[in-house]
Amino acid sequence: MDGFTEITLECRGVNNTLYSIVQSSQVVDGQLFAVFVKNNEDESFDLASQSALCIYEMKNLIEKFEEATSDCSCVRDGGSIYNPSNYLNAPQCRLASQTLQCSPDLPLPCTTFQLARYPERHSALGPIPGEVVFEHSGETFTSILVTKTMVQTASQNVAFIGSQEGHLLKVRFDVANALSGVVYEQLELHSSVLSDTWISNDTETIMVLTERKLIELSVTNCSQYQTCDECIIPGTNRGDPYCGWCTLQKRCTRFDNCAGSDNSERWLPFNEDECVTVSASPEHLPVDVTTDRNVILTVTHLPTNENYSCHVGNFMSEAFVIGRNQLLCQSPDMATLPKIPVGEDAVEVELSLSSSEYNIKFVSIPYYFFDCNRVTGCVDCSTNWDCNWCVDDFTCSFQIDPLCGDVIMESAYCPMLKTGDTFIPNGLRREIIFTVQTPTASTNISNKEYECVVGHEGIETSSKATVSNINEDNFTVTCEETQYTYTAEEQTVKVLNLRWKKREVYIDGTNNGMFTYEAVIMPNCNMISSMIN
Repeated sequence: MDGFTEITLECRGVNNTLYSIVQSSQVVDGQLFAVFVKNNEDESFDLASQSALCIYEMKNLIEKFEEATSDCSCVRDGGSIYNPSNYLNAPQCRLASQTLQCSPDLPLPCTTFQLARYPERHSALGPIPGEVVFEHSGETFTSILVTKTMVQTASQNVAFIGSQEGHLLKVRFDVANALSGVVYEQLELHSSVLSDTWISNDTETIMVLTERKLIELSVTNCSQYQTCDECIIPGTNRGDPYCGWCTLQKRCTRFDNCAGSDNSERWLPFNEDECVTVSASPEHLPVDVTTDRNVILTVTHLPTNENYSCHVGNFMSEAFVIGRNQLLCQSPDMATLPKIPVGEDAVEVELSLSSSEYNIKFVSIPYYFFDCNRVTGCVDCSTNWDCNWCVDDFTCSFQIDPLCGDVIMESAYCPMLKTGDTFIPNGLRREIIFTVQTPTASTNISNKEYECVVGHEGIETSSKATVSNINEDNFTVTCEETQYTYTAEEQTVKVLNLRWKKREVYIDGTNNGMFTYEAVIMPNCNMISSMIN
């Protein structure tokens, strides 16, 4: 070759980071994709573990090459555009055989062998900046393979990038948006990747050459993702663009491998904002209701023109479509439900949906059947389930008893112990005095026989409780003088409860979220003054 011309490519990322060493490149659809690495020191080839992917329009590069060539081979204004301050003087830059006049409409003015020798025009033209679509720390990129995949009606750009560290990064990016690259999968190849990477004609298989072996890989492996959240990672755009969630089959597949995928609700692509979800109304049901109760399910991404079945535990019934994304399910016979465990107030079963096409439970949620009679405190009764607390007899029920009197339906109205620190000398007899708040303004709460219960270190000490100073919304409780002993290392413990003697039911409400009144037993009285102060 008698001569050549050249231009400079620049790949500069955020914070003005310059990636100066190109490692590998590929031309796809009129664009040059190149991976660059930052060098540790200027003008050196010491590669850093900091890399980037830059994109250049080939038409812009060709224009720059033409400009560099014509600048050297053409005569402008009676002479060469070069002058002694540039690389070549005027006689060297002119063609020996002829003189050409420059015209933007002409093709390259001469062939390669006619060009002047070494016309280093790139300095005068300046570098051509690329679009940085992906930056990555901790890896030294060595290879690049770019392809596209169709997601329904949209094309997605995918780059397979090899690294010196022995990884293959799968990156999805948007050519029109800077720094849009996202790593959606990283494979461990256990050997440095060389610059040679190929893709099969059907674009389904890639060949990656490492220092040790040649590896054949499928462009994707959707079956490795077992749940919808793993498959499309909703709301993040970090899912595999080759994959989507086949809703009725409850599996992660390629678009063509999901029957009926033309229906947008039957195949959810990687960039979908949410997976299939279901919510129920009512959210739970009581076990002591004998009449049939229906449950309305609201399902996102519910395919139309399908027949569905509801499953509640082992009970199955037909699901009736009652609106867009809404189904009506029959509640099960309560006798078919599993027993509520001892010490619990509800039992959990699975509520799910299946289609007649596949008979696969494609979406499910936990559903609870509760028994108000098993709830022993006002707060739990009026918080967890649709229960009502009877103030007169301290009982919890689903249906309101007309003989109950005052009924509490919200935990904010439960009687509560007014919390505070009570310092009890270890081994000495001491009264405990505190206040009970009664937001319901019911005198029935104060007109009961209570006892104070202090439980600590596995020992329960009870004492008579005297009620006094009864007001509209509170009353005072005095626990009779009792001796308490304490040997644990903790300086303070929460130990005090107030219990109605008739039914051994506690007042469980507090105004700071604790379920016991904070009484403090000190192993050493010398500590008390410092805590009070």
